[in-house]
Amino acid sequence: MTVQDTSTVGAVAGLELAPTRSEGASARPIRRLPVQKDWSTWALLAAQIGILVGGIAIWEVGATAGWIDAFFWSQPSAIARTLTIFFTTGEAWTDISFTFRSTIFGFLLGTTAGSLLGLSF
Repeated sequence: MTVQDTSTVGAVAGLELAPTRSEGASARPIRRLPVQKDWSTWALLAAQIGILVGGIAIWEVGATAGWIDAFFWSQPSAIARTLTIFFTTGEAWTDISFTFRSTIFGFLLGTTAGSLLGLSF
């Protein structure tokens, strides 16, 4: 049995090409698949903030109740107090600038060394 002997060849041969889309008034609208309705922006934002606040609240309650080891997973309230102290005393900006400079220096050093090594072969 060859390809020409199959029944689908005759069916495919009888199909018409899809009409091209013209600019005139006779253009039919494009058929679209049904999709679910999108959430409004405020509802989506409210859901995201609710999930964030709920997760932090569960974390706080779990650390306070002892369900979560406070040594490894501190309380969010303790983290907020530490960050407040860290930024108000000015130590944060010193550490952030040192980390930023070290990152840039390491990137430049690694890029230069890698380029020289790569081009040497």
